[in-house]
Amino acid sequence: LMRSAQKAGVIYLAPERAIAVEPGATVKVITDRRVLEAGQVVVAAGPWAKDLLDRIGIVLPLAPAVAQVTFLDAPGLVDRPGIAEWSIGDAPGFYGHPVPGIGYKIAFDAGAAGWDPDVQEWAPDPEEERRALAWLAGRMPSVPPRVYRTQRHPWTMTPDVDFIVDRQDNLVVAVGCAGHAFKFGPALGRFVADIVQGEQAPPLTRLGRAALLNASAPSPSLPISR
Repeated sequence: LMRSAQKAGVIYLAPERAIAVEPGATVKVITDRRVLEAGQVVVAAGPWAKDLLDRIGIVLPLAPAVAQVTFLDAPGLVDRPGIAEWSIGDAPGFYGHPVPGIGYKIAFDAGAAGWDPDVQEWAPDPEEERRALAWLAGRMPSVPPRVYRTQRHPWTMTPDVDFIVDRQDNLVVAVGCAGHAFKFGPALGRFVADIVQGEQAPPLTRLGRAALLNASAPSPSLPISR
């Protein structure tokens, strides 16, 4: 994806921290290295987005969190289907799916408190890994529990667990993807590009939808119900 973007003319600047966004006829993006100006700006900053958007009056009920996934050294499972098990009530669900080149990925479908915008990497939680492997043993007992890697990563919950992709003036906001942004990467890219080019966001992803108005930030471990 990166190579395709650069071939299409994208200039990639990283690592570089966005400090502020200043709306106007021309939008300014202030980073720790430079000031950039553009006719339109897309804010797709994941859990870092809330701080940037709060400063310019776009206050959204977002709950940054960290989540954990465990990759199994099981190359024989790459042709197996994805699995999901949703609990009744407030307990988090569980899911798994094949990962080409590695084997299979399993995780609880929920985040946890502990988000820190200055942390670049989170140490895995051994207890959560143990619970994931115990779940696997009860549902897929023939799969050897060989762990390739366990890692924690950031995500951002919304009250209705749906994405926020919409326009406000010449800012396009693309946040609240609850850990799913990378899975939907190519589709989200096309969707955001359509909004940049003037298409209207559907009701499901709008900034002003009922689920976001006057709502408080959800629990970071809110189960994803769909």
